[in-house]
Amino acid sequence: MRQSLCITDVLVKEIPMYLLLSICLWTTTLASSDDQHLTKRYNGSSFAASDIYGLGIRIGLYCQAIGMFLAAIPGPKRASIGIKLTSSGYMIAILTSWTVLVQRQEMSPCEGWLILTLTGMLAIPAAVTCYDFDSIIGETFAFDLVFLSFLWTTSSALWFWATLYQSLPLLGTNDLVWFFVNVNITGWFRIFALVLNSLEALLIGPSAIVAILCWSFIAFIAYLAGQDDLKFLEVETPDESDWQRNSRAYWLNWKKGAKEAASSAWIFSSFNYIFSIVAAEMIIRANDLSPQTDLLQPGQLIPLTIGAVTLVDGIFTVIRWRRVQKEMANNAHERANPDVAWSPYGGV
Repeated sequence: MRQSLCITDVLVKEIPMYLLLSICLWTTTLASSDDQHLTKRYNGSSFAASDIYGLGIRIGLYCQAIGMFLAAIPGPKRASIGIKLTSSGYMIAILTSWTVLVQRQEMSPCEGWLILTLTGMLAIPAAVTCYDFDSIIGETFAFDLVFLSFLWTTSSALWFWATLYQSLPLLGTNDLVWFFVNVNITGWFRIFALVLNSLEALLIGPSAIVAILCWSFIAFIAYLAGQDDLKFLEVETPDESDWQRNSRAYWLNWKKGAKEAASSAWIFSSFNYIFSIVAAEMIIRANDLSPQTDLLQPGQLIPLTIGAVTLVDGIFTVIRWRRVQKEMANNAHERANPDVAWSPYGGV
């Protein structure tokens, strides 16, 4: 038992550091061997290629999204605190830039959908953490930002597929997006995407908005009551009314259902995350876009570093939670069989 815990301690302490050093070494090598940033860009918006979907920015967003996603894995108590605020903050920043560029007609249609795809990927960690009841307290403002970013993303997608796609200049692009194969924006896929986003806004949107507002209200009530968790909602009082009793029962059923749905949502979101990355990269390739590739530029290096650190933190969270699980299993085994040795790697 002692030996296995020592091995876990070494993994927890050393793996994140080695991973961070490996990412830094890889990015430095890639930047030093790539001279494409010296060539003139011909396709797409030079502003978006440099400041929104440059190579360092994209890799940083991928790493940051998966790092927050790992930290939101069902299990670690209060590990996902701050993810909603961080994720929605990045979404609002990107959507602000996106809105400015499309209003100025300085972006092609394929780049517009590319950026919305990246924005939707950042929404995944925020959506998953809404199932974590331990991260609700103190997150009132974060829920409000999630609500704003959800409305902004949904309305932007509807606007794009309804009218915006045909008013933006091509800027030398092939006007293609990716949906398992390359498809033209003006073809059948536009109708499909418009219908899909409309159904999402009509069917999923209202329930998601109600849930987010309810979470925000509960977090605010808990804050005013000075509570550190939501157990006060489950306490039965002698003089409670029928309304309070029914509300408590409704809360317990809602909590049970949300916890059962958390793992399924996490698994489904992992496929959505992979699809978003593949779609973004394929859109760039299909339209011969020329994003900034010099990873030593501050505009690329800063988000890349932040993403790498976030990814390491997410891996650290998973390793730490696995260690806690093994220790809990060991303690339970020792209580049940005090005279039998046990290893967290299986066997006796």
